[in-house]
Amino acid sequence: MRYGNVRIAVHLATPEIKEKIIDSLPQNISLKLKKELPWLLSEISKTEKGKNGDVRERNKYRVAQSRLQNAKESIAELDRDYKKYSVEILGNYGFSKFEEDSTVQGGSVSIYQTYLFKDEYVYIFQSREEIGEKMSVESHGKQFSALLKSFRTRRMNEIPTELGVCIPLGFLPDDGRTVTDIKGTSNNWLS
Repeated sequence: MRYGNVRIAVHLATPEIKEKIIDSLPQNISLKLKKELPWLLSEISKTEKGKNGDVRERNKYRVAQSRLQNAKESIAELDRDYKKYSVEILGNYGFSKFEEDSTVQGGSVSIYQTYLFKDEYVYIFQSREEIGEKMSVESHGKQFSALLKSFRTRRMNEIPTELGVCIPLGFLPDDGRTVTDIKGTSNNWLS
């Protein structure tokens, strides 16, 4: 569903899904690659004597070099482009990203994404905002944090008494001015 410029999805969060989500965070992918660097360097050392050998040995050496180079480039890109994002809510994991986007008039976009684990569910919030005169990266982050802090879970079939928007097993207080789109949306954007 959409709530303003925020896409929201809710999934059952088995321990396996939670582990998969946490492992897929950019900062954790970078850490994993950094831990693999010594092994990749040892692979180059093992295959180095074959760099002038037959075709098979040369290929092993080139593959080892290529894997090391790809890992270093991926680490540099992840560390440069993604920043860990966390709001003072227990059980949340997230990141922010600032990117140049030629399809946007101003040319740049701020992205915040958070996985909020509550009970046996994961609530996924993603916000994209054009950065320009009306919106800075900092103000986008503050708005996103305020939205997350205002979110609360609700029981199945609970009807809140205050004004707001119900999402599956959740609630966001709202004065009725925020544009929402609740039609059956696919969660493929999460993959």
